Amino acid sequence: MSDRKPRPSKVQGTVKATEPPVTLPTTALVRSPDGRPYWERNAEHPGGEVWVAGHGSEPSGAVRVALTDGVRRAIREGRLTRVGEAGDGAKLE
Repeated sequence: MSDRKPRPSKVQGTVKATEPPVTLPTTALVRSPDGRPYWERNAEHPGGEVWVAGHGSEPSGAVRVALTDGVRRAIREGRLTRVGEAGDGAKLE
């Protein structure tokens, strides 16, 4: 018999701690800061398209939109102003 000690088996992979997924809002309330219109057709929007200009249907004059790439770009460029989350009991700024 051999005096060799058994070698531990190779580890197939490392175990990583997982964090719970972050839930990002999918809709927001926005308005046009200067009254200029913004229109976008996208299936993600309520009703399939949005038209933001002047006063919206919300009490603040805001319009509920999906946070599509186009809407995010318009917010970054200052063509739309985000005024709150579009959920029940949304707090508007």
